[in-house]
Amino acid sequence: MSLLGRRAVAAQAASFVAALALSQQARALSDLDMGEMEAGSGVVSSVNDLDFGEPVKIGVVSLDASGKKPKKFTPADRLKELKAKKDLTEKEKKELRKLTADEMCEMLGRGC
Repeated sequence: MSLLGRRAVAAQAASFVAALALSQQARALSDLDMGEMEAGSGVVSSVNDLDFGEPVKIGVVSLDASGKKPKKFTPADRLKELKAKKDLTEKEKKELRKLTADEMCEMLGRGC
């Protein structure tokens, strides 16, 4: 038997097994069919028969102006603050130069 013949036989066998599995699944699902109920075959319960838990109370919380979260202080905010300030100390000048350099690195897309 040639190699091509073996492959064809294997493919045919695989398709047969897949078809057999599908038919078995369809047969198993047929029990779940929602067809007509036969008269007297089952007991239908009303909603009143079911046990429900107690209702859960939901509390509502309102946020007022005092409940706001403080705005995050970013390096860009600090940079604006330093630029707006007139007389800078040596420490503030150094911080301004560093923040400006970091901003330029970020704008250029480089990690400095």
